[in-house]
Amino acid sequence: MRISTGRETCRSFCIMMLVKRTLLTLHRRVAVLFAFFLMVQALSGAAISWRWEVARFIDPAGMTASQSVERDNIEKVMGRAVAALPEASSTRIYFPTSPQSTYLLRLETEKGTWYASVDPANGALLRQGTVWHFPLEAALQLHFQPLQGRPGNSLVLALALALITVGVTGFLFLRPRQGRWRKQLAIDFRSSGKNLLRQLHRTLGIFVLPLLLTIAVTGALLALEILLSPPASSAKKPDYVTTNFAGFACALKAAKQAFPETRIRDVRISGDVVRIQLHEPDNAPWAIHRVTAAMQAPCVIESQPASVRRAWWPQLLPIHTGSLLGTAGRILVTGVAAVLLLLTLMGFWLWLTRSRQYHR
Repeated sequence: MRISTGRETCRSFCIMMLVKRTLLTLHRRVAVLFAFFLMVQALSGAAISWRWEVARFIDPAGMTASQSVERDNIEKVMGRAVAALPEASSTRIYFPTSPQSTYLLRLETEKGTWYASVDPANGALLRQGTVWHFPLEAALQLHFQPLQGRPGNSLVLALALALITVGVTGFLFLRPRQGRWRKQLAIDFRSSGKNLLRQLHRTLGIFVLPLLLTIAVTGALLALEILLSPPASSAKKPDYVTTNFAGFACALKAAKQAFPETRIRDVRISGDVVRIQLHEPDNAPWAIHRVTAAMQAPCVIESQPASVRRAWWPQLLPIHTGSLLGTAGRILVTGVAAVLLLLTLMGFWLWLTRSRQYHR
């Protein structure tokens, strides 16, 4: 009876050790394989949490509106700006988010994507150039679509799944026994450098794990929604964007009449068709109404309220970015991104030093 009990205990112990070894191997290999990309995601995510504030801080001359009380109407502002820009097959205009913000234009030209910031007071062109002239737009591109098209969305999905794998395997490997959490997660600051680093990596990782998993899961679902959506139409793009900005202003007026008491988020112009998106915070923090109108003969082609659109991202994005909790949420997400960056650096160093010892 005792021999049988001893064998069962030995077998259970061996299985447990094999499982823990497998978890540790998977944790290390996935983390090392995706370490660089995870650091890029952490840095870019922290930056775009404060997209417009950081943009004005980095480039106050190019991203800050003048303090004019009397502002020109929209067709004059955009007419002067577009006249100074290269011809584009489509234009996307992000409207100011505060009195200090500018219009931000994204144009698809023969030479590639072109950006410009426009003063809403007088239509002055403050800054123009490729995405690298606008660091926050470059960070946004790296975070949400580091590669063009579906390969970029697939990479983002893979990074989110990698972060989930690293977090879950690390927790299962280091999971404290019941009643011993405080003791096993304690950090002895008198330990030697590498032991102290290992303790910090363990304890910080476990404490921040719920928030990391929340960000990773919502990021994975956002990327998955894009991948599952129908591919973009392959119809020929228009050769140019119409400059009939009187029609543009009329389309904006039609959108505001369809959805009064809402704020315009952005406008997309392709040929003589304009698609206007308006904020609808009562439905969801990032919910939008969408109005499609014609520029040449101003009339509404389609009006789509936020309530009829079945999309995940209006509910997921506020959680992913922390904007669901306002400024406090954005601070929290920035802190989590900083911890992820620190954990990745510490984990990579621990793996690197272990690898050298192994080869010696």
